[in-house]
Amino acid sequence: MTYAKFEFLEEDLLKVSLQGIEPTGPQFEDYLAEFQFVLASSEKLAIVLDASKAQFIPSKLRVRQGQWFKQFDPELRSKVEQMNLVATNPMVKFLLEGIFLVHRPSVNLKIYTSVGDAEDQARDALRGAVAA
Repeated sequence: MTYAKFEFLEEDLLKVSLQGIEPTGPQFEDYLAEFQFVLASSEKLAIVLDASKAQFIPSKLRVRQGQWFKQFDPELRSKVEQMNLVATNPMVKFLLEGIFLVHRPSVNLKIYTSVGDAEDQARDALRGAVAA
């Protein structure tokens, strides 16, 4: 089993669905490698990260994810038009919004409790980017 499923809903709209498992080190590295590959092969992109099934990940992997985001920050800034995070639990959404008020993400990030709303807004963001 993989930690995350990557699926292009449209040419420039990527949906990443966490699969509800606690990843092993190799599974997590595969996830980061696939993210890196998508960034390298894309010009502009909107991402819907469906974390509705997310499990707690060990601190070692959280640190690794932070390192990855720092390493690929220039690519994220230049290529990701919009990132929408789906957290179906309203309390989790509230907590994440508080965290992101203190530590602003380097990409335009919004949090939704509905996958459909997150996908619709990502499409709208891309259409706005194309029209601009």
